[in-house]
Order: sequence, then structure tokens, then C-alpha cells
Amino acid sequence: MKIIDINFNEGYDSREYSYSQGILVESASQTLYISGQVGIHEEGEVRTFSQQIDLAYENLELVLKKAGMTFDNIVKVTELVVGNSSEKLLAVNSKKKEIFKKRFPASVYIPVDSLALKGMMFEIDAIAVK
Repeated sequence: MKIIDINFNEGYDSREYSYSQGILVESASQTLYISGQVGIHEEGEVRTFSQQIDLAYENLELVLKKAGMTFDNIVKVTELVVGNSSEKLLAVNSKKKEIFKKRFPASVYIPVDSLALKGMMFEIDAIAVK
């Protein structure tokens, strides 16, 4: 078995914050564990909730591509949402309907009081296999 660290330099270097964008475990099949992806690049950056969802998914796609995968390889996501509301749940689910064409991944939606940095409203992590 081989474990490969997956990182990208667009936006920021996650190693500065003691985590990997993803961990690829190579065996007969490959499993990619993707750290939480957020919708801002720096603390205090102002983006709408929908813009944060879009950027978080763009970051998720960058990690997937580095591992030779696509959204079709995702089997599980965890979504963290600050200030939960029916509108935010609808926005998150609408994005998933736009992204996941073959099948929806197993999902966990967790309302939270706050995330790591000021201004963060959405975070998503994932597990992908191929």
C-alpha cells in the first residue's frame, strides 16, 4: 500500500496549516480522503453563501483532478454550514444536483456555530474511490 499527499498551490498552501488537501491511498483500488474545502482564500474575505459553495466545490475538484478523479468518484461528503436555514439547505442541495450527475454520494449535513476562520460559512470534505 502507498499513501500519497495531495496538495495544490492555488489559493494557499494547506501544509502551512498542518493538513493535506487530500490523502490518496493506493491499493487494488484507490481511496482519496479530501480535507475540508472552504469558500474563501483568506480570513475576512467577503463572499456570499452561494459563492462560498461554488469556490469550495472548485477547490474539491482541484484535489480530485490531482488524484486523477472526478466528482463521479466521490462516495461520501460531509457539509458544515454556519447559520443554518432552509435557504442554505436548498442552496447546498441545488449545488449537489448540479455537480453529481451519476449518483449522489452518501452525505452528512451539519449545522455549526462557526468554522476555522472568520467569514467562513461553508465547508465540505469528501471520500472518493476509483
